[in-house]
Amino acid sequence: MADGSACAGFDGGGTAFDGGGAPGYNGRRSGVAMPYREPLPDGCPPDDAVEITVPTKLYRLVKTMPPTAEDFRSYLDLRPNDDFDGRECKARGLSVYSVRASAEKRGRAANFQGQQVCELTLGLGAGKLQKTGGAHHTWWPYAGYVVATEAGPVQL
Repeated sequence: MADGSACAGFDGGGTAFDGGGAPGYNGRRSGVAMPYREPLPDGCPPDDAVEITVPTKLYRLVKTMPPTAEDFRSYLDLRPNDDFDGRECKARGLSVYSVRASAEKRGRAANFQGQQVCELTLGLGAGKLQKTGGAHHTWWPYAGYVVATEAGPVQL
C-alpha cells in the first residue's frame, strides 16, 4: 500500500462538515436545486446526509495516481448489471473515509489490493455526505464538482 503522499489534499482547513448547512442553502444555489452527478432514487440522499459547507478533508481508495475521474465512479456505474436490492442509493454514492488509517485498513482487504489512499478536500458545492459506519461515509457529489487533490483537480 502506498502512503498516498502523491495525492495528499490541498490544505482545506480541517475535517468538519456542517450538518445544518448554511442558512437558506439546503443544496440549492440561487433557488435552484443542485443536480447530482448520477440520477438518484426518491429519498436519496437520505435525510441524515449533510450538505458539505466547509472544507472537509476525506480519504478515498483510488486505482491510479494521480487519480482520474475513473477513480470516482459509483458501484452502480461500475457494475450496472448487479442487483443492489434496495441499496441503489448507497450504490450511487462514493465511499470516503474521515480517518486515513481506516482507508488504509480497507485498502488491505483482498478486493482492494493495489489501491492507494488519496486525500481529498471537499468544499461548498461538493454534495452531501452521510456517515455510514465508523469512519466510513457515503458521498453523493453534485454534477460537475471538481475534486481538489494535491496531484491536481479531478473533474467529476
